[in-house]
Amino acid sequence: MMVDVNSPDVFPAHDDTATIEGLCATVVERLGPTLSFGLRCVVALSGSVAVGKSTLSEALARALRAQGLETAVVSTDGFLLPNRVLEPLGLAYVKGLPHTYDWYALRRFIRAAADARIALRVPVYSHTSFDADGTATIPPGNMVIVEGVNALHALLDDCRDLCIFVDADTEVIAGWYIARFLGLIQAAETDPSSFYARFVMCNAAARIEIARSVWDSINLPNLEQHIAPTKRSAEIVVTLGPDHSIINLRSKFPAKTRSVAQLSALVK
Repeated sequence: MMVDVNSPDVFPAHDDTATIEGLCATVVERLGPTLSFGLRCVVALSGSVAVGKSTLSEALARALRAQGLETAVVSTDGFLLPNRVLEPLGLAYVKGLPHTYDWYALRRFIRAAADARIALRVPVYSHTSFDADGTATIPPGNMVIVEGVNALHALLDDCRDLCIFVDADTEVIAGWYIARFLGLIQAAETDPSSFYARFVMCNAAARIEIARSVWDSINLPNLEQHIAPTKRSAEIVVTLGPDHSIINLRSKFPAKTRSVAQLSALVK
């Protein structure tokens, strides 16, 4: 039976809690059993390119830390295959599509993240260089928010404790993407090493046309074909308004939780 993910029976509205504090409270409530076992919870957060996943993830992490929960944020961009692999395959300019990731490395990291006692090293991606750019250390802690366009992909279904989808009007997201693209070109005016330096000589109209073309030919199809369908896996849907504020927060009931047997196996 097909389930309408927008049905109020699936995601009852919680407009009165449509704040980052409300989202934090919902996350803590959902993950209470896992936290009680001393495990590090993996919160997967997904949504379109440029919808504001990183900003929302960092805001949620700050709110969780204020509750005494040590929380780190990791972007799945770091698990994109490097340009030296993608370029010979003609895939360097379609990054973000499912087949441009190192799924083995991503799954290995998320599985290891369940152990709250260990520090983890993760690859870091640079939008400026358009490629991997070193590593970062994730210290021991209570939670890790794994954010990215592929964070709710079915290949990670058995690795997550909670799934969040960030939504917004598609044309609004397109505007955010174009603004980000233009900002990266502007920054490249003083950084010739930037991937976006190749667009510096373009006039304002041409820059916008290029950004719109990339959105229409790559990011919009990726959203429609690969990202939006994963909303069905989400237990929480956060809707953002044109100013990036949270305008709606909906939770799916009942929540998907690990069994006591599963939790016990993980702490052995």
